[in-house]
Amino acid sequence: MLRTRSIRSSQPPAFLMNLTKHSALIGFLFFVLAIIYTFLLISGEIGEYTKIQENALLAGLVDERWHDINKLSQLLEDLGEIKNNQIEVRNFIFDEFVRMRVEVYRQKFKLLPSSKSNNTSNGENIYGIIRAFRASPVEAILLAVPTTSIESIAVALAFADYAKDQLYWSRDLVFLFVDGGTTQSADIWLSAYHGQQQKEGIELIDDELEAHGGTFIGAFGLDIDGSVFENVEVLHGMINGKLPNMDLFDLAVLLTEKAGAIPTVHKITRARNHFNFRGAANTFLNGIISLSFNELEPFTAIYGRYGINAVTLRAHKKHSGPISIDLSDIVKIIEGGMRSLNNLLEKFHHSYLLYLIIHPHRFVPAALYMPLFGLIVAPMFLPTLREWFLLNQITTTSILPSIKFICFSHLLSFLFYILQINLFKENIFILINLLFPLIILLLIFRIKLNSKNLHFSRFVVNLELLLFLGALSLVHFPLTLILCFVLLPIAIVGLSISKSTSFLCRLLFFIFLNPISLSLPIIYYRLCTSITINKCWNNLILNLIEIIKSHLFYGSWLFALLIGPVFAICLCQIQILFSIVDDSKIKEKEGDEIVESKELKSDQEKNNE
Repeated sequence: MLRTRSIRSSQPPAFLMNLTKHSALIGFLFFVLAIIYTFLLISGEIGEYTKIQENALLAGLVDERWHDINKLSQLLEDLGEIKNNQIEVRNFIFDEFVRMRVEVYRQKFKLLPSSKSNNTSNGENIYGIIRAFRASPVEAILLAVPTTSIESIAVALAFADYAKDQLYWSRDLVFLFVDGGTTQSADIWLSAYHGQQQKEGIELIDDELEAHGGTFIGAFGLDIDGSVFENVEVLHGMINGKLPNMDLFDLAVLLTEKAGAIPTVHKITRARNHFNFRGAANTFLNGIISLSFNELEPFTAIYGRYGINAVTLRAHKKHSGPISIDLSDIVKIIEGGMRSLNNLLEKFHHSYLLYLIIHPHRFVPAALYMPLFGLIVAPMFLPTLREWFLLNQITTTSILPSIKFICFSHLLSFLFYILQINLFKENIFILINLLFPLIILLLIFRIKLNSKNLHFSRFVVNLELLLFLGALSLVHFPLTLILCFVLLPIAIVGLSISKSTSFLCRLLFFIFLNPISLSLPIIYYRLCTSITINKCWNNLILNLIEIIKSHLFYGSWLFALLIGPVFAICLCQIQILFSIVDDSKIKEKEGDEIVESKELKSDQEKNNE
């Protein structure tokens, strides 16, 4: 007996069809689950406690040996007399290293004139190296301070005076004094240290550094203002969302607490046993925004570009209230950090590189925050799948208008990107930013599409959006979370509209759910708190220019992502939102095909007769 032949149906499975029919309800349930999961993350119910997983780092948590407070006071007094003259400050640093008999070198450079400024400014970085006594100089530890902070300079010099006499260093200690405390000066020195070609607009007096140390296994930065403090902020964000190994962050927090200060993370100060939902939520929100947009704060953030694990300790003077620590305690924190890194047997690898901090002693690892991304984008999957099911018997000819427009949108975004990076120094920059998107909107406004083109456009654009967000979430989760909040609402609305949706409803959807409107709360929170509208506008322009400069000079992805795929996807979503569905040509074509088939059939019958 022959087995029954199985017939494959062109229809999708029934259970998938049922799921797509209830996609709105399922999407709402996922949205509720995402909110619940976010509350669980912030409340610490499913987070983890921080801990140092590399035992070799614990060496720095023992008793410190530095006690030369008189030396620190003398340095601070001498620097106070010349603090308003940067040339004298740099000469003082150089002379102090010479007096200590420590290797010291200068790196002189020029910032060439640009279209905005016809002046040539000179800069100079100072760096000293204490060579390792116990091993060959294969690796090094970096301490970077700005030349604009005399307290930071005094701390670094006081520690260097102590460290030069110690015999237990197995790695070079490099002390870098960054000219003006700017990211640009730090990047100039690091690029020369790593043998990279200098960027346009910078001229080095000497092509190479006079001396090098080993490969940096870790770095500390100092940003100190004043002599007495209540808390110390641990800054750990770096460019492109990179984070230092969590062991280094934990070490900085523990050393701060050991010195008697309360650690601050993302501008929220919390003691070890003081944990509440409000503080965790503020830390989480500040961290998401800071890691996404404050890419170059502080200047040590550029170290991530060179694969260096770095944290910066920021302490500002206490005007009133109880005093926790003073400058001598900061020196002890640096001593403990340097001794810990010196004791490492190999590079950081034991702890996390992807995490979100909600408290100095609590964090959310990538394995726990990635499900949140899945719950947020889940409502997009079923409607996108439904659009694919609605594409019956598609041909290249039937969807050619959609293919052309999608390619055209990406080409326009690339053109906009080229205009931005070439005109951001010109006065016409603001005008281009305002007029170019408006001209594009007029070009794509109320385009006529047939049903197949509309379904194909929805499917391709939303599939691109999901793939883009999914890929970005693996390397930069904070920025992905913000883009989900900005891009997904209008995408979901675009999937929900039909031929019967009125133009007024579509216009209201666009006004309230477009990416610019949804970005306003973030802009206000980031730039406009407690300032006038005029200052907010100026801050917005300055931040936009800084984003472009960080992309051109420091390799930041943020600008390329916003003007590249994000802008192209937004253009396609707006086209979908305002497109007019017109199937009259399809119906006419189908009618002509029916008439032709009937005529052909009648001719065949006549021939048969």
